[in-house]
Amino acid sequence: MSEVKPGLIARLKRNRMFTQAAAYISGNFLQQAVGFIMLLVWAGYLTREDYGITNTLAAYAAILSVFLGFQLHAATTRFYFDHRENPAELERFVGSVWIIR
Repeated sequence: MSEVKPGLIARLKRNRMFTQAAAYISGNFLQQAVGFIMLLVWAGYLTREDYGITNTLAAYAAILSVFLGFQLHAATTRFYFDHRENPAELERFVGSVWIIR
């Protein structure tokens, strides 16, 4: 096996991108783990009819997210540069996007 160079771990810990990536990956893993654990909890709690209702609501939520999303993250990125000279207008625009989402 290859040997880790001394100080490599210390440099990685100081690297901002590495620490932010580690936080993002940890959060993503935690989200997936909670979802799996909740699956086990719900499996013992819900009846067959409740599963049907839950799946119907999940399907509606998936369809609505397509229409309500409207690619707002892309619009925010584009219009940021149009409004960056006017902070009040930028704040109003971003606030509107957050309300819609």
